[in-house]
Amino acid sequence: TLSAKLPEIVVIGRSNVGKSTLLNVLTGRKRMCQVSKKPGCTKALYFYRIQKRYLLVDTPGYGFARVGGQEKMNKLWRVVWSYVSERKRLVGGLMLMDTRREPGPTEHKMAEAFRRKGIPLFVVLTKMDKVNT
Repeated sequence: TLSAKLPEIVVIGRSNVGKSTLLNVLTGRKRMCQVSKKPGCTKALYFYRIQKRYLLVDTPGYGFARVGGQEKMNKLWRVVWSYVSERKRLVGGLMLMDTRREPGPTEHKMAEAFRRKGIPLFVVLTKMDKVNT
């Protein structure tokens, strides 16, 4: 299919950081991705074809999983990690980070994977409206 040959841009980040909301904003479609106030709702990789030119990839968040404990959370993390580490058509990434949190080992590991592969990774800060001034 056409989609199998398109370049891919992945959206990654902790659970409930705003990945699905960002995808809705970028595409101009309010309900393309399900948005929830509860973390851990995205449980698989979702591919969205944009103007027949590239794919945006929504991923499960890391750090929380409503699907059944630490074992399932680790499984979801391995899915995301394998995708980033092995995908040949991956040309860029957007790492969403909550402005109120410091980057942790997971963010550093992911950024290093992109650096090693020579793939651009852009950090998108979210939750600015939650910051007390």
